[in-house]
Amino acid sequence: MNLVEIQISLEEDYEILAILENQKTNLLEILKKKSGKESNFKTTENKVFFKLQNKFSNLEKAVDQKLNKILTSIENNQPTTNSWTKIASSNIQQQKQQQEFATSNQTKVPTKPAKQE
Repeated sequence: MNLVEIQISLEEDYEILAILENQKTNLLEILKKKSGKESNFKTTENKVFFKLQNKFSNLEKAVDQKLNKILTSIENNQPTTNSWTKIASSNIQQQKQQQEFATSNQTKVPTKPAKQE
């Protein structure tokens, strides 16, 4: 644009001067349209960015809610888990006692009385 303005200031021929003026006008119109498109692009870009931020924020909230549900479920089932653990522990203790009883009965072999002379 600056080159066109310099050329206009230096030009002496009226026909060329008229053509340069037309070119300057055309260039100004092109620049206006281009800047309008750029601002439209920026506006669209900002809208898309805003929508992505909202989606990401909603996704974070959904994940937080799911994790809270899972944690609540674990906390609510904790007494059940403890009672299952107690039952399993008592079953293991009973099995050990039965095994000890069985092995102690197997090792007790009746002995013959010693001969008395």
